[in-house]
Amino acid sequence: MKKIVSAACLAAVVTATPALAAEKGTTWLEAGWAFGNLDNPSGSPSNLRLGAGFYFVDNIAAEVQFLTAAQADGAVKIDSGYGVFARGEFPMSKNINLFGRVGYTNIDLPGGSKSGFGYGAGLSFGAGEKMTIDADYTIYQNDSSSTFGAATIAARYLIK
Repeated sequence: MKKIVSAACLAAVVTATPALAAEKGTTWLEAGWAFGNLDNPSGSPSNLRLGAGFYFVDNIAAEVQFLTAAQADGAVKIDSGYGVFARGEFPMSKNINLFGRVGYTNIDLPGGSKSGFGYGAGLSFGAGEKMTIDADYTIYQNDSSSTFGAATIAARYLIK
């Protein structure tokens, strides 16, 4: 699964071309629910994810995400976290874009804070002229001691 997400992420970032996606100069605000998966200690904490981004050129953006503590799975809880990503989009149709993200993350896991390389991929569905619904999977922390990733459903509001 990690190899598929990595390949999709890289493909979206590398092949993004100016087309039907958001235009240069567009900013967005995002709110969503992240369904987490932590392997050590094992658990499925859920978090509120808030974010913002800016398209520097058509289909290429910088984004920042914040995770806040929302629901613990037993003793497993992600207190907070953030990520700073480059995001590339590839228009698949008039209302659907494939996107990938790569960047730096910091997550407060049980046992301490971890930071490093983060990546993910997803689909963005147009829900009007200034709104999208995004579904993605992002790996926020991945090393020999533990892996934390989250499947997220989010709403993005585009500000032109």
